[in-house]
Amino acid sequence: MDTPARTPASEPAPPFTILVALCADSEEHPDPALIQTVGQEAMTLLCQEGLTLRPVPTGQQGGPLLFELLAASLQWVWEHRMTLEEVLNDASALLTLASALWTVATRVRERYARHVGQAQRQVHPITVTLQLGDMTRSLDGADVAQVQLVLTDLVRTQRARQPAILGDGGLQVTLTLRLPRKRGGIARRHTP
Repeated sequence: MDTPARTPASEPAPPFTILVALCADSEEHPDPALIQTVGQEAMTLLCQEGLTLRPVPTGQQGGPLLFELLAASLQWVWEHRMTLEEVLNDASALLTLASALWTVATRVRERYARHVGQAQRQVHPITVTLQLGDMTRSLDGADVAQVQLVLTDLVRTQRARQPAILGDGGLQVTLTLRLPRKRGGIARRHTP
């Protein structure tokens, strides 16, 4: 896995980060082996496709698998000191971000289907959400264009609600993929 060069402390932080979280859809019935296997395979494929990933340690054994996604074009934005405002107003930057998010979700779904089978994938699909600040939107079944629309809507709504989001602290987008556990060849969802 590629590891990006560390930025000296004197340089500004990137305007935003993309955190990807793979976790169980039920805390009572997690399947850590499935999460780790699907996550590691998806990360390998994503690196082969040119995305740069950085694992984020959680300190929890059997907990969620977290990694930061650093697309090359996003790195270009950082290196050229584009402001967050410029990035968020640039349709091509948002499309690049949406494409990266969609690619991650697609690769995880493919790896999940490989391990649990297409039938289980259709009956018990992975749930995918995108979070920005305190707002979350579903991306279940979304294509790249829909991901871009959801991302644009989140950015605009969050910016209207909380203009300080464009401050020096930057922005964190979180893509969460919740995997149903595999049991006896069939994943079972926990219902309260």
